[in-house]
Amino acid sequence: MEHSLDFTSLSWRKGLPLSTPFITDSDMASFQSYQQQFSPASHVIFGKPESSSALLIITIFTKGPGVGITGMRFDYANGERKVWGVCKGAALNFFLNGIGESIAMVETCQIGPVVSKLKLTTNLQRTCIFPGQSRGFVEYNVKATSHKYIAAHHGNIIGFCGCFVGSQGSLACLGFFTDTSIVCGSSSLDHSPETFFTDSMEDFTVSFRIHGKFKSQITLDKHYDSVQTSVESAGAEFREQGQIVGLLFRSSGSDYPELIGQWVEPGEKYHLAANESILDVDITKWRGPSNTPRYASWTYQVKNIALVTSRQTLQWSQGDRNAKELKPALITWNFNAVFDYITVEPGDGPGNCCSGASRKTL
Repeated sequence: MEHSLDFTSLSWRKGLPLSTPFITDSDMASFQSYQQQFSPASHVIFGKPESSSALLIITIFTKGPGVGITGMRFDYANGERKVWGVCKGAALNFFLNGIGESIAMVETCQIGPVVSKLKLTTNLQRTCIFPGQSRGFVEYNVKATSHKYIAAHHGNIIGFCGCFVGSQGSLACLGFFTDTSIVCGSSSLDHSPETFFTDSMEDFTVSFRIHGKFKSQITLDKHYDSVQTSVESAGAEFREQGQIVGLLFRSSGSDYPELIGQWVEPGEKYHLAANESILDVDITKWRGPSNTPRYASWTYQVKNIALVTSRQTLQWSQGDRNAKELKPALITWNFNAVFDYITVEPGDGPGNCCSGASRKTL
């Protein structure tokens, strides 16, 4: 149920919200508790795409499962950007199209005081889980509580409010703004928090145990109109400014772009011709800046990328490859706030002179 106390009794960063948020009894108690620890509440109104060409990119940042969510960012087609919290760590992305799509339901999992998982569902029944496909270390024997928030009467969830607390700035309580009202339910999870996050930890390095492991994939089985690099912004803790951290593929046959890696800041964009196909991908890797933790000998970051097409090699890398070598069919980009780990599986299409070859790790 919605708390009976006036939300104006809370201390807010950057002033009071212009509309009344939905806050449960338990979260209101958390808000008030954090006020006593000098952690004011904050809010963001992100709305929804307003036209068919307006793509809204929602980015949620995390430094690992134990830290949870540290910030959110909302990028609009007109260049506007809204930031909530601190946008550092691994960037996890979700795209909303302007074809009448909006956030209709949010599900959360709270491990102890931290909002550790956030699942968004749109009115078109598309879903995304943050941190998506994640793995990592979480403390045992801590109570886990799940919540489900639904915008009633086919309404929209258009904003969040909460407190970012502790030395890592973790999101520790959550409220919502809607254009209607909220239906809310909650329950305690019977299984331990560790099994909620991962079914196996045997193959993890210390890096993945601490910072998590996030997986993205793309199959190069269709024509793409453009490929754009995603580059790290200024102020990243373990990466250099301008470093490539992802690739964004756009196709006229899809309402949504496809992303491998992270979308942080837009980099160089290449438009493919109608008869131009992608033949190969080459990665230049390095160990990262001097402050990067040295967890294992094989851990690395992406320094540069070379994308070989049927017409040319894009100059995103110091290297060069023969366009007649393996044509990639599936690219998997695992990442966290510190490292990348990429595999390319070859297909049998044109340009592949080694049909049936085994997976190559870049």
